[in-house]
Amino acid sequence: MSTKTLFSLFVAPAKAGSQPSRRGCVSTVAVIWLATLALTSPPASWAQGYNVTLLDFPSAIDTFARGINDRGIVVGGYALPAAPFRGFVYNRVFSDFVVSGSTQDTQAWAINNVGHIVGRFQPDGQDVKGFFYDGTFTTIDFPGATRTEALGINERGQVVGAYSTDATHGFLYSEGTFFAIDVPGSRATFVFDINSSGDLVGVYDDDSRRHGFVYRHGVYEEVSVPGSNETIPTSINEAGEVAGYTTDSEGKTVGFIFSHGAFVFLDLPEANRSTRIFRVNARGQVVGDIDLGIRGFVATPIHGRGAPGS
Repeated sequence: MSTKTLFSLFVAPAKAGSQPSRRGCVSTVAVIWLATLALTSPPASWAQGYNVTLLDFPSAIDTFARGINDRGIVVGGYALPAAPFRGFVYNRVFSDFVVSGSTQDTQAWAINNVGHIVGRFQPDGQDVKGFFYDGTFTTIDFPGATRTEALGINERGQVVGAYSTDATHGFLYSEGTFFAIDVPGSRATFVFDINSSGDLVGVYDDDSRRHGFVYRHGVYEEVSVPGSNETIPTSINEAGEVAGYTTDSEGKTVGFIFSHGAFVFLDLPEANRSTRIFRVNARGQVVGDIDLGIRGFVATPIHGRGAPGS
């Protein structure tokens, strides 16, 4: 395998905050995003012409969207006051989603087009484990790991994520078999998504800093917004478009989509400091959160496909 530079993961966990509960659950706004992040090349623009649905699970203090399939069904998690995280499925209305026996934590991270869901949960008195749901919950637990998180799934049912032993490693779980993934020369590797071609996105740490990457055709390609402190690629769709979020030198975080050699950035006006994208589907819809999980969102292109490069 070789490495080349193309275009830097730490996903800060959503934390229960002290914001008051919001009523109404869902609100929709048409948004034009404004630019504050200074960039050089490659070409960049600020997204215009998306409808944004803000997601607030009823009575929750935090709501974070993590996955969306091509049918527009969203998965994620939420926090009630003084309670563990619980998962949700959103298909115009919210449905609670909790792994049986998970008394401490459930978070849904990804959903494919047949409705299979993956994520993480914590059984009472045990370490965090991944799960796969197809009507029945199956635990995903890398052999010998102290922690396993399932973070992405493709249309072939292949699952990717991260596990911990003495260090953190990425993994691919396919047809009942685990495959460890470590970027050459890395101290830690996280894998966040996989498409049906087997392309991967994630992050790795080396001795100097954290880097984002795309892995395709046997090659690791670095992902980095010029001028940013950190670039976090979290999703890759069937067309190979990469989405995630990036932070500038002043700590401002915005979402991005990288397509056809150009970055497009999203910064919701409701966000104080951060807009993070966690998934992009084939229709160009993106989901994520603002201000580290205070509110979730779905952004849908107004004019048809509407994704970058269309």
